Amino acid sequence: MIFTDDEIRTLIDDSMEAMANTNLAIIYNAIGFTRKINKTHESTDFFSNEEIGEIFDSLILNGINILPYPNELDFIKDIMEKKIDLNRLVVWNLSRQGSNNNQKSLITSLCDFETIPYIGSSVYAMNLARNKFHFQKLLKSESLAFIPTFNIENFLNEIFSETDRFLLKKSNGSASRGILSETTSKSHPELTEYIQNNPISKDLIVQKFIDGYEIEVPLFQINGEFKALGLAGISVKNSKFLYGKTLPEEMFEHSSQYDFFDFSDFAINCINYNSLKYIYQTAIDIANLLELKDYCRVDFRVESGGNIYCFDISTTPYVTHHSSPNFLLKKRGFTHQTLLALVFSAFNSNVGNH
Repeated sequence: MIFTDDEIRTLIDDSMEAMANTNLAIIYNAIGFTRKINKTHESTDFFSNEEIGEIFDSLILNGINILPYPNELDFIKDIMEKKIDLNRLVVWNLSRQGSNNNQKSLITSLCDFETIPYIGSSVYAMNLARNKFHFQKLLKSESLAFIPTFNIENFLNEIFSETDRFLLKKSNGSASRGILSETTSKSHPELTEYIQNNPISKDLIVQKFIDGYEIEVPLFQINGEFKALGLAGISVKNSKFLYGKTLPEEMFEHSSQYDFFDFSDFAINCINYNSLKYIYQTAIDIANLLELKDYCRVDFRVESGGNIYCFDISTTPYVTHHSSPNFLLKKRGFTHQTLLALVFSAFNSNVGNH
């Protein structure tokens, strides 16, 4: 359920030969390098030059030959014109352009069509994980840490307790995309009044608002089985428990605005948890339910009483220096090189399933 240090070392050692004999095409979007397919696409979805540089540096130090493509169409052109040797090629799709549910899916679709091995989840799983209305219904069907979620019409016609609080959010995209402070932690009458007096986009949904700790659970799939690196909590200005607010997407553009902390240690030593097994198992069950592959991240809000609610599932989580998996590995004495090698180790152990 949780990787031991020895397991991590063995995985890295076992993957070295495969890594040395691979050409890794990385398709990514970076500010200043990527030509936007849609000029209105938000730059917060793109890597900074520093972030993508961190990934390249660690891969090179791991002995991997990189074929970088900051533009999706350039990679597609080279594949179609047979300018790339497919015999030793593995693709890592970190691109984020596209529309609605199809964002991120162009390169993976091409790899499926051309039977090119790729790191990460299928187009189906990526798109499902992006649609918060749909995956919440799946989680509810399996009683897996779901958050009550409604389309606008159903929300307006439901009856709720006076103590219930809600927020408006986009049905697609990252967890905090499109969330506004004026539509967060509102009662049913308050949010109803806002909806009735403002133009509301069709892609918005309503979710019950959860006060609590915000935690990330990075998972890696080895030989078809997921294990976790640990539990990384997020603190803002030294505040670990988040009352009445979400973390705005803009915050993640600047690593100085938030910190990670070891939620496992904190939960056992500071808030008297007896076990964290249920959090790890729920994250793994969610990854399996959505048929995720290789590596992913499952995010929860944790109430003061210990109840957990999954609000986001990332099929291509950040693996930069300032990321939850790197934080958890660094606490154990590993480097960023280890994190990138672990991504490749997971893919290599599952390659027959891609």
